[in-house]
Amino acid sequence: MNINKFLAVVFISSFLPPALASDADSTLAARQQIEADLIAQYKAQQTQPQIVEEIDFLDRDGSQQPITIVYNRNLVANNRVLVIALDDNARVLVTGVEDAVIIGVPMADRIRDLVPPTPGDAVEGSPEWENGQITNPDSDAMIRFIKDSLIPYAEENYGPFFHKVLFGYSLGGIFTLQTLMTEPQLFDSYIAGSPSLWYRYNYYEGITIAASQHREQFAGKCLILSAGEDEPSISVGTRNYERLLAGLEMPLITHHQRNMETDHGHNRTLSFLYGWDRIFNTDDIFVPVSTITATTLTQFHEFMEGWLDRTSCVTNSPMRSVSAYSLFATKLAAEQNFEEMRALLSYAKDNMPTQSRAFANIQLSLLSSFTDMPEDEKRYWANAYSEFLESGPAPGLAVHFINKEIIEYLAAN
Repeated sequence: MNINKFLAVVFISSFLPPALASDADSTLAARQQIEADLIAQYKAQQTQPQIVEEIDFLDRDGSQQPITIVYNRNLVANNRVLVIALDDNARVLVTGVEDAVIIGVPMADRIRDLVPPTPGDAVEGSPEWENGQITNPDSDAMIRFIKDSLIPYAEENYGPFFHKVLFGYSLGGIFTLQTLMTEPQLFDSYIAGSPSLWYRYNYYEGITIAASQHREQFAGKCLILSAGEDEPSISVGTRNYERLLAGLEMPLITHHQRNMETDHGHNRTLSFLYGWDRIFNTDDIFVPVSTITATTLTQFHEFMEGWLDRTSCVTNSPMRSVSAYSLFATKLAAEQNFEEMRALLSYAKDNMPTQSRAFANIQLSLLSSFTDMPEDEKRYWANAYSEFLESGPAPGLAVHFINKEIIEYLAAN
């Protein structure tokens, strides 16, 4: 958006005869035209908001493994996240995640790809074999594929990545636990949605106990367990597994979510979204506003570092803790602490792309008390807003970011 063009429209319209348009009418018309243009551009982009690539040439033990890669058109350069989803529904997961590259790995044979090799006593015809519907389990081969082919391919073509996440659901959930306990270095965070721990719980208990002998490998790793209220066998398994981790004093950051009124068939997307929020601290409820007592940016950084040490899987960053930074910005604006508001704006500019939603949310919060500002501060913050619009944000972001009070102020001044 070109704010100078907007102001020119308003300036020219001010010379029209009163019978044709008043100043107020011309301001309103110009503002409405800006909004209409932005919305039209945004809708035009919505036909293809994401890039989808289908690839079928990655080698997996001599065979070809197809994958689906989904990412938004405007990736955030310095904060990219890799998500490997053991599912072919990667397109659902990418919604609203602007800086993630999500690779979906479709399963031609879920038992083969996600279940560990069958122990010798589970012979064909035994209850364990029949109940598990086991055919040719070999999850070790899938772990090798992820380690030796998939992650290197993603790093070379889409990286570097700030954080790596493995997401699995149902049988993919127990595969996620197996990968965490046997190859913890592959990912930073692991989301196990509705893991089928009813199947061979003793196996996962055993590899977890074995892994606890080298618990230092798990420091700083994050595990998200999720189960639906209406899948009791899954809920029992996740609760028992959480207790096991606590008893072994594993240094994992562990979160356990029970999604109300949710059965096994409807917990996939909820598991991922809950895990994403927990990993990256993107939800306001995780930093209650009552806990933010800092009055300077330095104090707030110290508060966030302590908070994230206890609750989050990532280090302090405004890209990763945007809800908390937005709350702090609103607090500063309400207190009219303009010196610290400027410091926060400068910090945000230095640490995130100005075209990102995170930056927009923080700046919008800094402008939350614009109408109550003294005149000199209004001028400063209106100019900062104008600079943001001229920096070329995506149309959808600009529509979200329109501040009518500031547009009217710029038009009148």
